[in-house]
Amino acid sequence: MTAASATSPTIEALSARVLAGEGDAEAAFWAGVATSGAPLLEPIAGDAGHSLVTFVWRGDEQTREVLLFGAVTGVPLAALATLPGTAVWHASFRVANDIRSGYQFAVDAGLPEEGQARYAALDRLAMSGGLLPDPLNPRRIDFNRPQLPAISTLELPQAPPQPWIACDPDVPAGRIERETFESRALGNERLIWTYLPPGYDRGGAAYPLLVLYDGFAYLKTQLPTTLDNLIAAGRIRPLVVAMVHQLDRIAELLGDERFAACVAHELVHEWLSARYHITGDRSQTGIGGVSAGGLGAMFAGFRHPDVFGNVLSQSGSYWWGPRAQLPVDVRAQQVEWQWLTHQLDASERLPLRVYADVGALEVPDRSEHPDMLAANRRLRDVLAVKGYDVRYQEFAGGHDYACWRGTVADGLMWLYGGG
Repeated sequence: MTAASATSPTIEALSARVLAGEGDAEAAFWAGVATSGAPLLEPIAGDAGHSLVTFVWRGDEQTREVLLFGAVTGVPLAALATLPGTAVWHASFRVANDIRSGYQFAVDAGLPEEGQARYAALDRLAMSGGLLPDPLNPRRIDFNRPQLPAISTLELPQAPPQPWIACDPDVPAGRIERETFESRALGNERLIWTYLPPGYDRGGAAYPLLVLYDGFAYLKTQLPTTLDNLIAAGRIRPLVVAMVHQLDRIAELLGDERFAACVAHELVHEWLSARYHITGDRSQTGIGGVSAGGLGAMFAGFRHPDVFGNVLSQSGSYWWGPRAQLPVDVRAQQVEWQWLTHQLDASERLPLRVYADVGALEVPDRSEHPDMLAANRRLRDVLAVKGYDVRYQEFAGGHDYACWRGTVADGLMWLYGGG
């Protein structure tokens, strides 16, 4: 677990210069940050496994509060302190050298001080685009949507490489088709982005299929590039990937029978099968997602194993249970927490292959918050005891697209590897 640490030596040096009356001290500090980038990374004497990470924000005369949102803080929101006599806001943390994390700032957001109201307000702030990327850090994931504000990324020196997300102009590129899918059963329509591999050919062998929830987020976190690279390297078979837009993530992905049936039958068997040269073989058909999407994917596999033989779950929300309310309080007695895991445990083993991952930092800071790490470990244990073909891994990070955009390659290689 990451813990708050002593003040950065760089910040201490700046403070000393300001106290000494050096008028150019702050300007020199910001010039240094512009050159080296943010956050600041400094070694910790006698601790080769960690670094001191200092997040900084350049405020102004009106700035009253700066909060940091990111897994490395160990809490949902960490407050930055202002350095007297300057516009420098800062907070330092001792962070393991293998961590990768996204982070954002909330500036003068006026959130409630404590309790569930604070976290509910944080959720609303995130959904309204009120969380801000770090203007001093050029490394970010930009979704280009108001409901998905850009995320700045932090990578420490020993963070696992993410070689498959890098675009190589010499690698043949697939193409994306954007269409509208209309559901008779649900009475609504939504966008579907379908990836077709390089050289896609309707006259050859039928292609495996992967359906992914939260399609727009996958599209914006280099999934098409990852697919191109993996196919070119022979690490996965060429496949068709349908990325589904969610109209209401919570309603659709947390155990919704009608939505799962719509995806299995209307989307896969009817709509996608009519448009693309895909196999109807369940052993080559998969479904996946992140967070609630991971739970929704496992639920679809559980309810429709005749359609889906593969599940790709990234930080699946397996703590969930029916009648759970938002904001979540796992102490609620009326909820059967980890409901889907219990259902899998009580059922006969299904013909599913499962890839599941979760971040080592996905642990709660308070007793009422869900423990993603424990819930995914419980799922892993149940699947293993039942005899499922499962690949499980824990990555060095949190509940975070900065990590998921890399680990999705691991899931793809395990589920769709081979020529």
